[in-house]
Amino acid sequence: MPQQENRKIIRIGKTSLGVILPRAWLRFFSLSAGDEVEVVSNGHIIVKPVLKATSQSCTVTPKEST
Repeated sequence: MPQQENRKIIRIGKTSLGVILPRAWLRFFSLSAGDEVEVVSNGHIIVKPVLKATSQSCTVTPKEST
């Protein structure tokens, strides 16, 4: 889903700024309010979803036949 859009920086409260992301992007990445994203600044600003922890998995080993 590579896509590029221009977004405006908006004021949130007195001292904060933010960017609003399109709902389609949020649905595609399964993000909702309160989820965390990783922001990387290395000459560009990159916003990446933080992988959500899945339920703990366990490995089941079959019994050997005797």
